[in-house]
Amino acid sequence: MPTREQILLHLNTEIEIWTRRLDNWRDTSMPAYRGAVQRKVQLEAERDRIMKQAHLPGPAKDDPPKPTTRIGENILKLKAECGWSYDQLADKTGIGKKSILSHVNKGVRPRPRILKEYAQAFSRELRRTITAPELEK
Repeated sequence: MPTREQILLHLNTEIEIWTRRLDNWRDTSMPAYRGAVQRKVQLEAERDRIMKQAHLPGPAKDDPPKPTTRIGENILKLKAECGWSYDQLADKTGIGKKSILSHVNKGVRPRPRILKEYAQAFSRELRRTITAPELEK
């Protein structure tokens, strides 16, 4: 069973993904847009409810507002699935936290060797095979 912190990480990831989708939405008059807004609001309410129950602080300062690339989204999603902070991801991969944040927030494309490091760390933790090309999908 996931911990409260893991649930919050998952909710924050979902909120970030919905925020990115809404930012890129072209026709805001569509019913689907309103549905997406409602889903984001539901996720935020659920996160706030859990944080209030747990008396936890809000999202960490270094959590990115929204990933800028598919690789960034996948790193963020898998990081949340593992229940890791950015510091823990840096420890598990040997990649500097500053580099990780640039891959997620700034759209800097990791070198193939670095993608392999991410894939190996996530594979070990999640006990399933994750390949470097999957991080780019």
